[in-house]
Amino acid sequence: MLLGPTPALLKLFNETLIPGFAKQEGVKVVLQTSDWGSGFQKVVTAAASKTLPDVLTVGGIWTAPLVTKGALRALDEYMHAWQARTEYYPSMLQDSSYEGKTYGVPVYADVRTVAYRADLFESAGLDADKPPATWDEYKAYAARLVRKKGSEIVTQGADWGLDTSIGLQQSFAQLMLQSGGHYYTSAGKANFSSPQGQRALEYLVSFYEEGLSSVDIVAKPTAPLPLVAGSSAMSFANMGVLDNARTNDAKVLPHIRAGKPLAQTSSAKPVTSAWINKFAISSTSKNPDAAWKWLAYISTKPNLEKLDTQYGLLPPRKDLATASYLQDVPRDFVDASQYVVPQPGNPAMLQIAQVINTQLQRAIRLQAKPAAVLEEMDKEIDGLING
Repeated sequence: MLLGPTPALLKLFNETLIPGFAKQEGVKVVLQTSDWGSGFQKVVTAAASKTLPDVLTVGGIWTAPLVTKGALRALDEYMHAWQARTEYYPSMLQDSSYEGKTYGVPVYADVRTVAYRADLFESAGLDADKPPATWDEYKAYAARLVRKKGSEIVTQGADWGLDTSIGLQQSFAQLMLQSGGHYYTSAGKANFSSPQGQRALEYLVSFYEEGLSSVDIVAKPTAPLPLVAGSSAMSFANMGVLDNARTNDAKVLPHIRAGKPLAQTSSAKPVTSAWINKFAISSTSKNPDAAWKWLAYISTKPNLEKLDTQYGLLPPRKDLATASYLQDVPRDFVDASQYVVPQPGNPAMLQIAQVINTQLQRAIRLQAKPAAVLEEMDKEIDGLING
């Protein structure tokens, strides 16, 4: 089951990968497709009725929820003997695990790092070859880059992924990890109101308090991203921003650059997170050995490069960091993979992400203080975990 495939991706499967696998192994692969929006519910429904396909796409934070619903088969018996696993970034393999077992093979990764407009840097008198590296520098740069018309912000110093989905939560996740925070305590309770969580949210909110970011600039599907539109000078973004520029305003493409993920201080290490999509084997598969051979086949270096070229995001294999489709991508977009810290899996993660995003909206709109927002966030999340 492929989720959200493009015509080009379907062509790759139907004309190259599936015939190649049939020739090599004598096994026929039949594709089913679905959109991302309804994909999770379709997987859950199919798992409950034991009609789930042998192999399926698993979204970035779906692993734990699907494991607890009995949908996925543990792959450790195959992974231990799979030599190619040493070519994968350890953090990306870890992201495919839950409670000590591995349930998926990473396919591509949405890895965020500091992205910025070099032309706006130069207009502000900033060195476009020296992006900010720490929280303090990022905020100082934002203060130089913000542009207003009267009281209205027309160019944010930095945007925080404010969109119609959970982009705000995804930006906060990076700040939380950069601050050294942990989502949950050792007892399994929500830990967002910890000192590290408070530092992260106070930092984010300060951009809105000080007029460096705007709640009125919201990214919309199929539209130019704020970085492309010029309504933001900096962002936490993945290399998909380059495709957004090609589609919406190609003339700004040469001005989009990347730096390393932020570190909280100059003595700390850069940290980012990632949303890593995988292929997994269903728990009810009657052909798990053939399903594993298929996963191993499409995950070989040449085949995965073909796949990731179509997906347009970063490969999970270290030996694909110099893949041909990445040659014109600013290297810091690619190198950000080495700084990934996985988000911890939780059976309620899909609901948790929505709770975090909703509570963060209250914070950036200055409707409640960060400490109060985080306490309410913990309370709601604990209710989901215990419920």
